Amino acid sequence: MQCLEKLNASTKLKKRKKVPWGKREESNIENWEEIRCKIADVLIECETLKKNCDNCQAEKAVIRCTSCVQAFCFQCDINIHMNDPFHDRISYENGFGLPLSCCESLDENFAIQNQEKIIKFSYDCCTVCSSTLKEIVPTKESCVVLNIKGRFDINKYIYVCSSCGSKYDPFNLKCILKSNYWPGTPSSISLIIDVELFRMWDLLRKRSPGIAENCFLQSLGDYSKLNNRLKIENYLLRIMLSDNVH
Repeated sequence: MQCLEKLNASTKLKKRKKVPWGKREESNIENWEEIRCKIADVLIECETLKKNCDNCQAEKAVIRCTSCVQAFCFQCDINIHMNDPFHDRISYENGFGLPLSCCESLDENFAIQNQEKIIKFSYDCCTVCSSTLKEIVPTKESCVVLNIKGRFDINKYIYVCSSCGSKYDPFNLKCILKSNYWPGTPSSISLIIDVELFRMWDLLRKRSPGIAENCFLQSLGDYSKLNNRLKIENYLLRIMLSDNVH
């Protein structure tokens, strides 16, 4: 019994002393000051391009993808981001970084060149022979995509069946809706909008009722410009602000 009383006494929690808010804030600032130099060193290291490509481990790294958090040679960058245009990438030359738009890449001489970029839409099988084997053939037409990261200009394309050679245009209402996008106009699909962008706007205006939709879209355009992408032009703003799009 005496042992139990000693055990209870030793494990009894002491009341925590209340520390004034000012003291807590002062301590927090001191903690940040202690690691300030470490943060700077890590950020500088992040901005330093690796010597070799993270993918092939052989060629010189010339592009850093902030979405993949990896560095790539020019060819691996093309191969990896051909079907994934929504990654923000930075090219490096003479130690300076330059943001690349989604339709830009580097050639073997490390010069900026235009590059075809696509997004894959839902595709079940060939409507003629039911084969699932297909080839993607980009066209000269372009399409604007708006998502929570701003504006992206991509190439349109067609699916060509590898079995019978029939062609299928995925830029239609059914494919776009099944792929979680929304058409900007019902007739000519030159603008598609990620459904997540509508969800983001809906949540934002419920939390901030005074915010204007026009300002929200212009902020997306500003973010696009930061990453060397085209701004959201006025005609796109008018389409997005249309009640029919919502």
